[in-house]
Amino acid sequence: MHDEPAFDPAAGPASTPGLLAVCLCAGWCRLCDSYEATWEAAEAEWPGVAFRWIDIEDEADLLGDVDVEDFPTLLIVRDGEVRFFGTALPHADTLRRLLRSAQDAPPVPVEAEVTRLACQLVQEAQLGFSAPHHPSPAA
Repeated sequence: MHDEPAFDPAAGPASTPGLLAVCLCAGWCRLCDSYEATWEAAEAEWPGVAFRWIDIEDEADLLGDVDVEDFPTLLIVRDGEVRFFGTALPHADTLRRLLRSAQDAPPVPVEAEVTRLACQLVQEAQLGFSAPHHPSPAA
């Protein structure tokens, strides 16, 4: 288990996005491949949201013991608190609805490992780390 510092919303720069959207996928998953274009379109449509694509195999150390049962699994965090964690239909309208509702949704109960991951990703976003993006298959 990793000892990560607690998320402190006052510690980040004023430009820190309040909403973080994370997609947990796998490189071998054809559904994830087809969802990539939808995810990238959402990034352009929602410039105030920090987006992060995580390949669960390439970044297994980051995930730790977070259990991903199906794809795509989304993690949506607002102001350091998890607002959604689970599998979602890979449709643009579903992603838009989840992002809109996360702005007013109460925090949802999640396992400690999901909270740890959310805190770590929020801190990365605050520090402006450039997250690896899902690589496009070679043509």
